Amino acid sequence: MNTALRINFILLLNFISIVLLFGQQPVISIRPRIFLDVNTKTALLSKKANGQKEWLALKAEADKYATSTVISWDPNTANVFGTAGQIFYSYCGSSWEDATLSLGMAHQMTKANSSDPNGNPTTYSNKLIDLADEIIRAYAQYPPSSSNGGINIFQFNSTYATRHLGKTVSVIYDWCYDELGTARKASLLHIMEDWFNFMRNPSNNVYQIQDHPTGNYYFGQVICSAYMGYALMGDSQYAQQMIDFSRQRVLGTQNSSLKASDLAHNYFKQSYTKGLPTAATQSYLGPSKYVAAPQIDGIPVQGWAYGGATNNYLIDYCFLVKSTTTEIIADSLRSYFDKASEALVHANTPNRFQIDNSNDNGSFVGSVEDYSLALRLAAVSEGRAAGPYAQYFYSNWIQPVALTDFNIGYPAKNWEAMLYEKTRAATAFNYPPYYPIPSSNVFTSVPVNTGLHKFYMRKDWSATSSWCTLNLGVQAYDDHKHNNAGHFKIIRGDVHDGDDHLLVGANEMGNVGAFGKNGIEGPTNYADACSYSNTLYIDDFNDYDVQYQDYPATKGGQTSIGYDEPTHEEQNDNFSYFRADLTSAYFVSYASPDTSTRTLKYFHRSFLYLRNSDIYLVYDQILAKNSTNPAGQYKKHLRWHFLESPTINGNNITATKDNSKLFIHTVLPVSVAIGAVNESNNPDNTFGSAYNYQFNTYTWRAEVSVPTNPLKQDFLTVIQPGGLTATEMITKSIVTQQNNMEGSTVMVNGNSELILFNSSPAKYPVPITIATYSFNGPANTSHTLCGMEPNQVYSIVYDSVKSTVTATQSAFGNFTASPAGAISFILHNVKANPDPGVNSFEGVYPNPNNGLVTLSLTNLNKETVSVEVFDAIGKRVINTSIDNNTGAQFKQSFDWTGLSKGVYVVRMSTTSSTKAVKMIIH
Repeated sequence: MNTALRINFILLLNFISIVLLFGQQPVISIRPRIFLDVNTKTALLSKKANGQKEWLALKAEADKYATSTVISWDPNTANVFGTAGQIFYSYCGSSWEDATLSLGMAHQMTKANSSDPNGNPTTYSNKLIDLADEIIRAYAQYPPSSSNGGINIFQFNSTYATRHLGKTVSVIYDWCYDELGTARKASLLHIMEDWFNFMRNPSNNVYQIQDHPTGNYYFGQVICSAYMGYALMGDSQYAQQMIDFSRQRVLGTQNSSLKASDLAHNYFKQSYTKGLPTAATQSYLGPSKYVAAPQIDGIPVQGWAYGGATNNYLIDYCFLVKSTTTEIIADSLRSYFDKASEALVHANTPNRFQIDNSNDNGSFVGSVEDYSLALRLAAVSEGRAAGPYAQYFYSNWIQPVALTDFNIGYPAKNWEAMLYEKTRAATAFNYPPYYPIPSSNVFTSVPVNTGLHKFYMRKDWSATSSWCTLNLGVQAYDDHKHNNAGHFKIIRGDVHDGDDHLLVGANEMGNVGAFGKNGIEGPTNYADACSYSNTLYIDDFNDYDVQYQDYPATKGGQTSIGYDEPTHEEQNDNFSYFRADLTSAYFVSYASPDTSTRTLKYFHRSFLYLRNSDIYLVYDQILAKNSTNPAGQYKKHLRWHFLESPTINGNNITATKDNSKLFIHTVLPVSVAIGAVNESNNPDNTFGSAYNYQFNTYTWRAEVSVPTNPLKQDFLTVIQPGGLTATEMITKSIVTQQNNMEGSTVMVNGNSELILFNSSPAKYPVPITIATYSFNGPANTSHTLCGMEPNQVYSIVYDSVKSTVTATQSAFGNFTASPAGAISFILHNVKANPDPGVNSFEGVYPNPNNGLVTLSLTNLNKETVSVEVFDAIGKRVINTSIDNNTGAQFKQSFDWTGLSKGVYVVRMSTTSSTKAVKMIIH
């Protein structure tokens, strides 16, 4: 066998192994291949022939670009946003990409299909050739370097530009292949090969080239490599390596074309299957071998702005692979796309164009839906079970933006609409008004594969519903991690001019004064300190959490070194109940792991949403270390942030926004101090005026504290959203006789609620087995007890004489605690003696007792009476029979002093039938 044949044979064997091992298909030889395979291009040409709106819009845009001037690139013009009639680099090459996709697609739709060796140039390809020449010049004049501060078109902004430049150069190369000419084509090929070999070299330290797979920088490297590889296949010896380099970072597959140094430490698929370590795991602070699946529910780690953009890139990658090889690589990511489609629905606020922007850093128009993501999800799910739901969401559910100040939103770009718009099957979804539904409800150790611990809940799907997002996750997986463990926001639907932000994160709002005044429009302030969030703020005077002059991100105590420790999580049609230990959110990595140095001993947050009454309850348990600092005991505050100045009346706060109102009652402790702070001149800024852009957020906060500032503090807060005419709720604290539960009664929206929380300060509190509390409220009051034994039966008894309710764990009970340990009941469903039969005890006394008990039963025949005693878990501890010779009435005393203290159930029966069951306390 000659040398050429041997080489071809080896290449064939390598190709076969790739297909068998990794499902890869060969790259098609014809061009164009990126997105525009034969079938896709035929469909788009049909749009053009029929004069469809997508084509008309794309052509109008391309016509403008075709007469524009390409602005020269250098470090001084890199950040310059040009004007109409100019094609410029702008933000990290994004405007080059916009022009390329528009011009390139118009070129492919209008070029003649001849075999002219000089290609078939159009006015559109001619302009792309101008841009290609500028790219070639700029790359040659400013080549990549690990020591020049990133002065290169790919390296700009820590290589953020790779996502735009990789696509731009590859699309020009592939879509204008016939028109570029030999020399220009060779120059573009050189750029792609040279950059790939630079970025893959570990010594060049390209940002996030090997880790942070949910991050937008990481994914920029992924798509850059992928586009270049598929564009160059057949022309470059590095094409297969580029393809494998990107594929490994998405799916984890490893091909022999790659060197060990080419492999990423983590890959995207791990983010929803399992395998991502956390920041705490990689330090000495967290579980050393803990790996997780933070995106298992489809909620992006970096929020819906940056994270949503990453989803766009991922879907484009799937269509890139399909168009160039016919492989349906999306099938390997199907579960993620299905979950992301559902999560996106829940992340929309009631008016259907605003979206959850908590934990976001990248939105320039506030919390407005990115329609291109919904469009892509519909496209990638076509033909699948989730497809019709995704299409319905895109076509029928989300509403167009109609705002006064900044009416642009995030519409799909013209090339996106041209490529992805299509008539597809659409089916209305019927999701419950909460998401996700936790697969595990109670935790006694570090959880695995349980998502971000971020939850959505709403009253219903109507346009004026209340909507809430809650974050009880602590762990950091990527950059852009906000230190906001325990944070939640509440929005109420308003069909007037956008939903009303009632309880907000100060860093989530527009930060430019009047612009962004409704909380919808305007950029976020990119700040990640928990001081902006609705959670615990602690100031330890730099005793543990040192506030460095140039690093205000830990203002308020939280860092990015904690790990998730939920204890209870449940969502159902009646309530959403969560509890988590958030203490580790306040750990710092540069301090000794010795816990004695930590100034916060514990912070537990319980959160309950009652859907019927549309109220939220927050139960916070806090303990701080004793301070020896001259400044006094460490400050421990709860912060609530609003868009307008709140009204404070004793323990109560009222916040108004547009057509909505929010009432906040601090029920516990009885005595608190509440101060209002105008955050447009934020006193948190102790770092200098250079940080005003972070701290001065044009929001207000109410700061709740205990005047005496004890080390241990428990707060119970009740929150009621409503319209401007809503009647303020009436709240009153309540505690059990055993002092093991505390909570509140709430008269609200025509309903009566009674809520109690397990008051144990333990990380994993021992479930309540007995709780007695006073009650003389309405009979239709809904009682909700949180912190009971999950899935266990409880006996609920109402003593009308003493006006008390007693809940006791009992095998003979009449109510079962939920999977997370919550019991809900109404007293008119409660019987004083469960399963009493035809007769009942005439007396059992004393009750409680010291072991000497007298039982009395009436209306008997002369027959044997059996007496059985069961403990709280249903184990029979006494079984005796007594002859009743008198008939009519049975009365007998017993000495049960040998029994342990606790609650017991006594069952008396005769040979003919069961007569009575009674609960006694010993």
